[in-house]
Amino acid sequence: MVVAIRTGTWLFQFPLVCCLFGPLLSPVFCQEQSAIKEPLAISAQVNVTRSHARDGLIVQQREIVYLVNSDLGVIPAGTPVALAITLKNETDQPIDFADVSSTCNCVNIAVSSYTIPVGESIVLSANGRSLEHTNKMNSAFSFSLKDEQNNLVVQLGLKYFISGHLRFKTDKALLEIPYGKEFQDVFIPLTISDPVSLSNLSITYDDDLRDLLFKLKTDAEGNPGVLVTVARAAVYDRPVYGAVTCVDSVTGKSGSCQLSVRAREPITALPAITWFRRNDHLESPSGEIATRTYIGHALILIDDSLVRELGPEQSIAPQISVVSETFSGLKREIKKVKPNLFRAKLSFEVLPNSENRFELPDELADLAWTITFSHEHKFKIKSLGGVEK
Repeated sequence: MVVAIRTGTWLFQFPLVCCLFGPLLSPVFCQEQSAIKEPLAISAQVNVTRSHARDGLIVQQREIVYLVNSDLGVIPAGTPVALAITLKNETDQPIDFADVSSTCNCVNIAVSSYTIPVGESIVLSANGRSLEHTNKMNSAFSFSLKDEQNNLVVQLGLKYFISGHLRFKTDKALLEIPYGKEFQDVFIPLTISDPVSLSNLSITYDDDLRDLLFKLKTDAEGNPGVLVTVARAAVYDRPVYGAVTCVDSVTGKSGSCQLSVRAREPITALPAITWFRRNDHLESPSGEIATRTYIGHALILIDDSLVRELGPEQSIAPQISVVSETFSGLKREIKKVKPNLFRAKLSFEVLPNSENRFELPDELADLAWTITFSHEHKFKIKSLGGVEK
């Protein structure tokens, strides 16, 4: 997050990165907000000095005011914070600024004055919390002050360390079992900091994940996380979804991740719903009665390992058929796009009733695909079809 204060000659920039109130006020804060009445008050004093360059970069070929980084120390995770930064002007001229702004809407910023006289100070205060969060334990943020032309004059950088941090580095994880494999695992990394300890963590999970194996461990680089292992037999008929949660027995902190587990099928029809659209160009008169033709397109994706297993000679032209009780007289044309990809064009015709009206299916209906490579290799899959009204 960046806070900006404008001045006629100088510019203050404090990118008040959401890293502060994000990591400080992580999702744990959302759970504990009702238990915390007063925010943690943090005060710091910095001296404004003149510098020709900021981080080696000359800004608009003129002098800028630069405030060195300040360390806020250790801040407990999930704690709302109220900052009071005293800015003392140690330059030889007053600092006038026109605006204070931030790139993060999560924080409220106020200043005691828009002028910092020579040798005197003002107070910049910031408080609030963010829905954003970070997985970093060492974080930084900054404020910026800008002049009337929106030029940067002053930058204040602050850093801090988060204690008691416990969260997964991803809110959602996918565990997919490749075709041809009976077992698969995934490592979901954690971010933890003292006093949270891997040795004090326990794992809980939703009932739908009961057939999976969970284990706390560290990866090759020493990063903590949860290793999840699943057998294809556990998800052979349907994907499973659920939350896995780590709880620290000492601090009571917890962190959760939504896990999706599915087995990759050897044959897939894409998209999941084939929409049939009316094609006026294919209306054909039949005596005095006209028919309407509806066309849908689908892709048949064959897993690469299956193609290799069957050999190129068997995957050149598999027999692909599709039937549906709802779309009677369904016709199909199959075109090979790649060794593992086929394009299917489906069509059906509708006759008008006695009132010269066309009755179309109101709901989605099953499409039963059969892909036959040989007598030994026949696959049946299902998708859905619907008519676009």
